[in-house]
Amino acid sequence: MDWRKEAAEKLVHEEYGRLAGKVLRVRCVHGYIKETDDSDDFYGDFLVHVDSTDNDSLEHWNDGCLDPYYDVSVLSGPRTDIRSTWIDGTSYSLDGKVQSMTAEEVQTVACPHCGKPVAALQEIPTAKEGA
Repeated sequence: MDWRKEAAEKLVHEEYGRLAGKVLRVRCVHGYIKETDDSDDFYGDFLVHVDSTDNDSLEHWNDGCLDPYYDVSVLSGPRTDIRSTWIDGTSYSLDGKVQSMTAEEVQTVACPHCGKPVAALQEIPTAKEGA
């Protein structure tokens, strides 16, 4: 394997390792709404949880560019009905170009009712609302 490919894949795995299980604020989420084979891009202010992601998604090469994507769950945003959602990680091309991902880590707190992480700025549901 080319040393540049190995180095790029190592960087992607390191980035994913730092983000897995975290809540991020992102401006674009990819996924599906309709029962079709075509994915859509959804823009807005989304909070997402970075889920477990397989190596095929992390090591997604496209025309000489490592273009990883991370599986996510949409926690809040303009649309929460998107299925099979993902976000783009930082991309690395074999000619040395880097396109950084645009995401902001959001501090979370444990919901006092269910223990699930919620963004510190989100309203915590009451027990009556079925947390």
